[in-house]
Amino acid sequence: MIEKTYSLDDVIAIVLVVIGLLAFHEARTSFPFEEGVFPMIASAIMAVSAAIWLLRPFLPSFLHSALIEYDEPAEIEELEDDLETVTHDEETTNEADTGLVDDRNMMYMLISITIGYVVLSYLIGFLWASPFFIVVYGMLMGFDLRDHAIIIAVAFLVVLGFAYFTTAPVDEGVLWGVNI
Repeated sequence: MIEKTYSLDDVIAIVLVVIGLLAFHEARTSFPFEEGVFPMIASAIMAVSAAIWLLRPFLPSFLHSALIEYDEPAEIEELEDDLETVTHDEETTNEADTGLVDDRNMMYMLISITIGYVVLSYLIGFLWASPFFIVVYGMLMGFDLRDHAIIIAVAFLVVLGFAYFTTAPVDEGVLWGVNI
């Protein structure tokens, strides 16, 4: 039996397909047709794009080569191998002194924060969850207070603009008694 190892790209693509299909279904059943068109199109694009990424080994050669051209995992693996040999030769005090987090841990933290944002948005609404997400993300990336304030203000404007054009209740979540 041939074992297939799945990369983090594959796992994220599977999650995006599932979320895209659920979002499409929710937009189709929760909104009137006119207001649901944009969320249906956005979720369909997300689900189809992630499905194409998952099915890339089975695509015709010209499509497969177009996708793989941007993937280039062999070069990334070579760079990681080179980095491992360099870091094995040196002591790891550099990471401990600076407090830097390696890329893999950073990726897992960003995925966790994003999942937390989606869950919190469902519970209290996108409008109120966005500042929490921005503060946590900004602390992780080292933003100062001024940058936090600017990004939170822009996020409020974007979410309120989305609410205005789609008439979606983005400030309501299931904890407020409204099922979004």
